Amino acid sequence: MDASADHSEPSAFRRHWRVVTVAGLLGMTYFRCCLIGAPRTKFLKELGATERHFGIIASLAAVTMAFQLVSGALANRLRRRKTLWMVLFVLHRLTFIGVLCAPGLFASSTARIWWIIGVLLVHNSLIHLGDPLWFSWMTDLVPEKGFSEHWGRRQRFITVGGIFTQVAIAFWFGWYENQGRVVEGFIIIGIFGIILGVIDIFLFTMVPEPPHHREEGLPLRQALAEPFRSPAYRPFLIYQIYWRFAMMLAAPFFMVYLIGEVGYSARTVQLMLVMHGVGMALASRFWGRICDSHGFRPVLQFVTACKFVVPLTYVILPPIRAVALPFFAAMFVFDGALNAGGRLAMKGFSLRCTPRRNRAMYVAAASFVSLGLAGGLAPLLAGFAIKPLTDLAAFELGPYTFTGFHAIFALSCVLRASALPFVNRLHEPESQSMGEMLKSIRCTGLFGQRSPQR
Repeated sequence: MDASADHSEPSAFRRHWRVVTVAGLLGMTYFRCCLIGAPRTKFLKELGATERHFGIIASLAAVTMAFQLVSGALANRLRRRKTLWMVLFVLHRLTFIGVLCAPGLFASSTARIWWIIGVLLVHNSLIHLGDPLWFSWMTDLVPEKGFSEHWGRRQRFITVGGIFTQVAIAFWFGWYENQGRVVEGFIIIGIFGIILGVIDIFLFTMVPEPPHHREEGLPLRQALAEPFRSPAYRPFLIYQIYWRFAMMLAAPFFMVYLIGEVGYSARTVQLMLVMHGVGMALASRFWGRICDSHGFRPVLQFVTACKFVVPLTYVILPPIRAVALPFFAAMFVFDGALNAGGRLAMKGFSLRCTPRRNRAMYVAAASFVSLGLAGGLAPLLAGFAIKPLTDLAAFELGPYTFTGFHAIFALSCVLRASALPFVNRLHEPESQSMGEMLKSIRCTGLFGQRSPQR
């Protein structure tokens, strides 16, 4: 029996899924080292990046999701997705070397930042060319039974590993930060991340690719239009558009605010992110069971109803480091637990309510219009608004200093709190209500070993 044919056997699937899970941990380490940790923020600020630059970087990262449409169209025509995906992602990892070279290539801070923006534009384009291919491949690989629980266990393993990774990065980079060698420290950590990121991709040579259901005769225009015309999928698309705008209005600036305005060190902020990982690790397996037993919609309803607390914390806490620290830490744990459920429910709803034929295009279209357009416009607007709002309306009230950051965070808070009507319209007839889900949680306990079946 060849490797591509035995994936349905339970023992074979478990063996392959372990490889996917370990690879995911290495890939997460790459992102933590290079892209989404406090060291990157400190590195960019050291090179002269402003709020506008951070807004542009976040916006362009979102806009490059247009390449997911290209990938979705390719997925409908490719016989094999695996080889192309591996090539694209190896190039994606290696491209980040251009960011690490920036301090040695240019003397001007402006030239350095714009070079980095250009490299990240190519870097992000490559990942979005590959993402729909990977999700289409993994959806064919994972069995229907226990679909969300398999993803939940993987997410939990990666998150637990990520906690140790973040602690290591915090102290590793902190040593360089304390010596005033921020740029050198980030370059070394970045090289380490790239090496692990490339190993991550090569591990997938051991994972089979199940038979791929292609739609070669489906015209591109029809493939693109289908997700927007689907009565079952369109409400989810509308929800994602609104939700991503509300989230991305503030999210790219949280670490910029903590480091640049409150004055926390990169090590402290990185350790706060560890608390986010703790929340995800504690809740991932639980949310996987809840998604399988109660449906995706009630989980999204609960997460949506609670997420306004995150930007609200940044608004109400005074910028006094010692006072705010424990409250920020608690908020990160809470946010991590919410994100664990939100990611599983979003991924599950997106993959389960799409037809197997043209699935890659559904995923690509949703990503482009929500994260690419709405999620790209939001940080661009916010990045250009923060300084003018600070100049126009900043004021002090006792220990509080309100700036443009707080205005953006408050607006994000209002938009997040207003998103519940959109998620209520999601089409999932077999799901239970949020009230039934919460009643079940009260009966079994948050980390109970069983969940009532539908």
